[in-house]
Amino acid sequence: MALVHCRRITSRRLGQPQEALQISSPVKLGQGVAIAGYFLTLKQYIPAAFDR
Repeated sequence: MALVHCRRITSRRLGQPQEALQISSPVKLGQGVAIAGYFLTLKQYIPAAFDR
């Protein structure tokens, strides 16, 4: 369970289209990633939601 901020990337900012996202390490609070034309920033999350 996470709260993210979402911002659409305009074609002028996008440059080359990204076909696939590969994240090699966990995303940290405040860190952003570009996915399918959007820039998502992690604001909050519930750590217990990801425990098994």
